[in-house]
Amino acid sequence: MNSLALRLCRRYVRGSLTLIAYGNYAPPSANAFSLSLTSYTLFTISYTLYVISYTLFTISYSLKNIMSIKNFFSKKHLLKLSFILVAIFAFFAAFYFVSHRGKDRRVFIFPVSGSRRNQKEVRYLTENPVQGKIAYYIDELVLGPSFYRGRALFTPGTQVEYCFLRGTTLYVGLSPEAALQESGAVGIEEGVKLFTKNIKRNFTSIKNIELFIDGNCISD
Repeated sequence: MNSLALRLCRRYVRGSLTLIAYGNYAPPSANAFSLSLTSYTLFTISYTLYVISYTLFTISYSLKNIMSIKNFFSKKHLLKLSFILVAIFAFFAAFYFVSHRGKDRRVFIFPVSGSRRNQKEVRYLTENPVQGKIAYYIDELVLGPSFYRGRALFTPGTQVEYCFLRGTTLYVGLSPEAALQESGAVGIEEGVKLFTKNIKRNFTSIKNIELFIDGNCISD
């Protein structure tokens, strides 16, 4: 039984490492958070099975060797338990490092439907996108939230027409859909306020934002 459990452990570890490798080299997309969700989900399933099999192995091994409460708290078993806990912690740390390698941690703030509060959402975006880090972040911001009851800053279908930085001033142009305030999007004033707040929070070098909607300038 022990050898079978060990074989299961090795199998799930190999499967987990394979999923990590493929997850890191996923093709770029307009929404990195959504497309990486599948690989993370598969890894989570594989890792859960690994933990279950290893736990069963540990329990079966302990039941054979632990004959009393006194033996359970012996130095030998405490050292064994400590080793297992350290190994689990190291595995989680390695998974976090590998899964987020080559990605930037970005924070998004969106309104919540039926509430006056805002909710923070963290996404890990590609470190070196083709369009540049700022433009890529704005593309993600305009797409809206991924959590339940989250409200978009602008009407769905809004496109970023241009985005460039001059000194400490960022110039952004949005398509006419941004002014429609439809499909659950917040009001234009609140949308613009959160739009600038998100950008300045993630890119502290930007001091001013000149936002244009359908060619019309919206004051920062």
